[in-house]
Amino acid sequence: LTEHLPPSKRDSCTVFMQIFFAVGHILAVVLSMLLLRSSESDTDWRLFVAALAVPAALMLLVCPWVPESPSYLMMSCQEARAQEALTRICRFNGVTNLKVRLASPAAAKGGGGGGGGGG
Repeated sequence: LTEHLPPSKRDSCTVFMQIFFAVGHILAVVLSMLLLRSSESDTDWRLFVAALAVPAALMLLVCPWVPESPSYLMMSCQEARAQEALTRICRFNGVTNLKVRLASPAAAKGGGGGGGGGG
């Protein structure tokens, strides 16, 4: 997600996202302590699983509004969709000068130098 943010906000957003992971883990433990305090009921674990599914369901509802990664689209040879995603991200960030063009898929993949092999 940080790919879609202006460079000046990427660090703080990354930290903010990590805080959500930590808080989520803590809330899962607290939720399990509240819902699973007695093992006598057969429905306690079902309530716990349902409660843990709520954030995932909310994320599924939000996904249509999250733009795809232009880098990924370029690497998968979807140049037109990559340019659309980049234009959408620029507009969202208030960039009106849309002279940004993406590199060709060959250049995006590294163009021939990197990887392991030896010899």
